[in-house]
Amino acid sequence: MKRIRYVLQKNSMTIIVMISLLVFSIISLADFPGTVSSSYRAIFPLLYYHNEQMKGQELVENSGWLPSGLLSFLSGSSDGKKEKEADPDQQPEKKQNGFTARQLSSHHYLLEHVYSVDSTTSMRDSELDAPKLIKMNLRINNRGKSPKVLIYHTHTSEEYADSRPGNADDTVVGVGDRLADLLEKKYKIKVYHDKTVYDIIDGELDRSRAYTQSGRGVEAALKRYPSIQVVIDLHRDGVEEGTRLVTELDGKPTAQVMYFNGLSHTNQSGDIAYLENPYIKENLAFTLQLQNQSSMYYPGWARKIYVRGYRYNLHYRPRSLLVEVGAQTNTVEEAKNAMTPLAHVLSLVLLNKPVI
Repeated sequence: MKRIRYVLQKNSMTIIVMISLLVFSIISLADFPGTVSSSYRAIFPLLYYHNEQMKGQELVENSGWLPSGLLSFLSGSSDGKKEKEADPDQQPEKKQNGFTARQLSSHHYLLEHVYSVDSTTSMRDSELDAPKLIKMNLRINNRGKSPKVLIYHTHTSEEYADSRPGNADDTVVGVGDRLADLLEKKYKIKVYHDKTVYDIIDGELDRSRAYTQSGRGVEAALKRYPSIQVVIDLHRDGVEEGTRLVTELDGKPTAQVMYFNGLSHTNQSGDIAYLENPYIKENLAFTLQLQNQSSMYYPGWARKIYVRGYRYNLHYRPRSLLVEVGAQTNTVEEAKNAMTPLAHVLSLVLLNKPVI
């Protein structure tokens, strides 16, 4: 008996609701009139509430006919109003449409609004075939627990305006940590973050030879984790001291980013044989799709895609990316804030087939 009494006390509200719904079913079968009278509301308050909820009505005014505590219980609100709780995993809403078919087909538009091409090189017609690039399927196989994304830093020592000397968390490495954390925890994409310092050679800062050093690191990582399908070299840009690459997203100061492509050919030398890259088109599709998603969800956040003539270690995987996060004039906080939108647009491209 004690156990039965306990169960009844513990589930009294559920029992009341079930009885009310049972009465509702009986009344419905008896062809109860569609207009609900005040006496009906008084006799069956729970039934009336359920009926109105089923019709999509939000009973924001109690008017005394239903006990406020019971209304709060039913609506999940402490003030008698039905409120939708914030979903911490809810994604940002799309702010505007992506590139139109007409824009993608116009080389003039692409070179004016999408790409910033370095003066030492130029983009060929095949590299400006945006209608095909935007539709290329870059979705990864995200099954299994092995890493799918490699994050590394050719210029590992790059810092920001308020970086603390000797603190790796205040460099691009710390920014990479934030990106890796978001990809793994929020989007369930496993990441291997290589934090090796590649731009200090023989005790001296040497960023010209750093690509050779980091290339060896990428090769070692891919040999260790052949499951890696995405390779991201995360940098920060260098600009004039008066330039601030910052915007505001969700009320937070956020460093702007710039996606980067290497074409392995220059105006002076033509194709550079020793810098062959079989994945140039895939690289271009990757940055174009990221740019498209960035413009839709975060207008003004991504700068124009920068294009130069060399390779920049973008030949190891079809989905290879070099991205500049802010510049030396940005703060560490601004750079780390930029990882939230970057992780989001990466997930849109890597986990879904691109849609215009």
